[in-house]
Amino acid sequence: RATAAPAAPTLYYINSATDTLHSAVGNFNTPTIGLVGALGVDVLNANGFDIVGGLGYAAFTVDAGTSLVTDLYSINLSTGAATSLGTFNGTLSGLTAAVPEPESYALMLAGLAAVGFMAKRRKSV
Repeated sequence: RATAAPAAPTLYYINSATDTLHSAVGNFNTPTIGLVGALGVDVLNANGFDIVGGLGYAAFTVDAGTSLVTDLYSINLSTGAATSLGTFNGTLSGLTAAVPEPESYALMLAGLAAVGFMAKRRKSV
């Protein structure tokens, strides 16, 4: 039995260089990217973006003139307009933690082995 293909999702992109919201619609491999609208704030960093109930939410670090401030914003997905919902205590520079590469662990183990070897050598001399 033939069924219709599911509707393509709309992906959203915050451009902090132009302070605008963009959308990507259509085929995932070749989407059509279009401008939704201006955010209305001077975004230095966009830290996370989620969509709940037809509204977008993001944490933006913005230039408040005399200091940097990180606020939680709601974003109108039809116009791109951002509205501050509240301020964080401090600024965010990213929401991910660094994950060490396997080579880092190997180098650390090699260093510990070398220290152990040197300690054993010193005891036997």
